[in-house]
Amino acid sequence: MFVKCRPFYLPREFTAIVIVAVYIPLRANAKDALRKLYSAISEQQTNNPDSFFIIAAYRPLLKLTKPVQKQITVWPDNATSALQDCFQDTDWNMFKEAATYNKAALKTARANLSHGIKKAKHQYAQKINNNFSDSKDTRSLWQAIQTITDYKPLPQGTWLAIDSQQDVVLENVRPQKTLTVAPCISERNTAMLDLVATPQTKAADPRLHSSNRIIKFADDTTVVDLISNNDETHYREEVAQLAKWCGVNNLSLNVGKTKEVVMDFGRNSVDHRPLTIDSSIVERVSSTKFLGVHIMQDLTLTTNVTSLNKKGQHRLHFPCQLKRANLPPPILTTFYRDTIEIVLTSCITVWYRNCSAADRKTLQQTVNTAAKIICAPLPSILDIFLARCSSKASSIMKDPTHPSDNLFQLRPL
Repeated sequence: MFVKCRPFYLPREFTAIVIVAVYIPLRANAKDALRKLYSAISEQQTNNPDSFFIIAAYRPLLKLTKPVQKQITVWPDNATSALQDCFQDTDWNMFKEAATYNKAALKTARANLSHGIKKAKHQYAQKINNNFSDSKDTRSLWQAIQTITDYKPLPQGTWLAIDSQQDVVLENVRPQKTLTVAPCISERNTAMLDLVATPQTKAADPRLHSSNRIIKFADDTTVVDLISNNDETHYREEVAQLAKWCGVNNLSLNVGKTKEVVMDFGRNSVDHRPLTIDSSIVERVSSTKFLGVHIMQDLTLTTNVTSLNKKGQHRLHFPCQLKRANLPPPILTTFYRDTIEIVLTSCITVWYRNCSAADRKTLQQTVNTAAKIICAPLPSILDIFLARCSSKASSIMKDPTHPSDNLFQLRPL
């Protein structure tokens, strides 16, 4: 049974929560049951890519002990009236006399309690401060954060969260429009650059045709083709070859999670026929998520910026908690840079240049909110973008083997 819901307090990076209740009979075949469960959940993941899945499975165990009989006592019919008679005969004055107190003693007790609370808070803040003294000791840092935020991990084996990342097949059409992006900051960003940069960017083999590019990162494989004159032969042959290679090497392609995106900026758009893999039609979508970046069919970036901003806003709860623990601004700034700024600027050198003014303002507002919480100045999103571009461009120019080396040329003196 699948139940899709959206609680009021839901992390911003998730659009909904899908709760899966599974009952596996005692005499059922476990492998068959898991196979059916996997198929059903995969279908729901495709329909709800940004949802968080929680699976609760139950399988009855054999009863190893006999039932135990217990004897219980119930109230008789006249118990209510007998209890009321007891209340009528109770001397309530003894409770009133016992409630009298010494005002001076109460004032002293309250003062001692207030002093004790202040002293305990100071000691607690000092203890937490010590855990943040060494920024390289990440274990102590996260233990302190978990203590402050009262974080409790879920018990092992109780819940199962399913990641909604998907393999992508992307089709890039029309050579009239060429995409240019700034250099990237990490290996993950380099893969993003290879996906959206100019066709001259070096690509990974094996390839059948030079017009295609195959981008491999971890368990994600992306096929990109620049189609000219509406000739899709090279693109489809490349996909078929990839599927054949997987079969020969005992790798199974999940066609249900494979997506196709067509980017057509020509004046006269053409209806491209569906792509098939192993006789199954690949779903064509208007947007997809590649290495954490939302890629839209029209290359707009509002969806990507909104997703990153929601994650960053959700994490603003933690510096608020740290500030309540009286941590100084330098420690709060370090925490912000390592947990919030890193989210807001993920792959920023790839997408920031083509952002709209409204999208840039949205991100900067989150940075401004964090600065107010921390009570310290923070670098702007634009400054981070320019600094990372400059740093990465310098390192690429020093490495002739880098895939983006041909995008840079020294200016003549």
